[in-house]
Amino acid sequence: MGTDFSLLFGGPLRPISAAAPFVPKAWSGMAPKPMTLVSWNLLAPPYKRSRKETDWRGRAEGQISWFAEQSPDVIGLQEFWLDPDHVSMWQGFAREKGYVMHVVPRVDGKQDGCALLIRHPPAACS
Repeated sequence: MGTDFSLLFGGPLRPISAAAPFVPKAWSGMAPKPMTLVSWNLLAPPYKRSRKETDWRGRAEGQISWFAEQSPDVIGLQEFWLDPDHVSMWQGFAREKGYVMHVVPRVDGKQDGCALLIRHPPAACS
C-alpha cells in the first residue's frame, strides 16, 4: 500500500478513460459476454533455479493440458522458452484449439520471451 508508483514507472499513473468495450463490427448485435484471460510464468528450463530441468517436455505437456481444460480466451505466457521443439508444441496446441499465437523474444540473446495466444474468434463472442 502507499507505494509511490511514479518512482517505479517513471511517471504518475493516470486512469485511461474507457466507455464501452471494443467490439468488432463482425460481432455487432451479439450480446457481450465475459472473456477469460490467464497469465502464467512458465519458468523456462534454462532459468529453473531449484534443480536442473531434465523433463521439460513432460512439464510443457502438463501446462498445455491445463490450458486445454481451462480453455481461456486469452493466454499470456512469460518465460516462454524459445527452443524450437517447445515453440512447436505450443503452436500445435494453438492451431488445434483455434488460437492466434504471437511470440516476442527477450532482448540480449536471452533464451525466452513472452507469448500471447488469443482465441479467434473468442469463444465468449461466438
